[in-house]
Amino acid sequence: MSSVRSKCVDCDGDFPLGMSSCPNCGSRKRQLILEESLPISDMLTVLLKAAAGYKRFKKRLKQGTKTAGESKRPAKETLLIDKSRNRKFHLVEEQREDGEWEIVHFED
Repeated sequence: MSSVRSKCVDCDGDFPLGMSSCPNCGSRKRQLILEESLPISDMLTVLLKAAAGYKRFKKRLKQGTKTAGESKRPAKETLLIDKSRNRKFHLVEEQREDGEWEIVHFED
């Protein structure tokens, strides 16, 4: 779910999107704020595009929650690939029956 709101840069008050000036101070400077909320079982991937000498991407960060393949337990995953430093970090944790998190895969 996403939402957009606006606030005045000068007085920090609410600045309705349809108005041309702030109702509190009359300023025309506004800051738009975009808020995004994701369901708890989503994965977010961020790629730093490739420069010359790199194939596809230079850095990749993948982080979020998922359902584990074999055990079907809730899982958290963090994957960082940094080609500029020749580094791969991969951590997968699964939630046990008692609610604690257990590392099932670690690579650095």
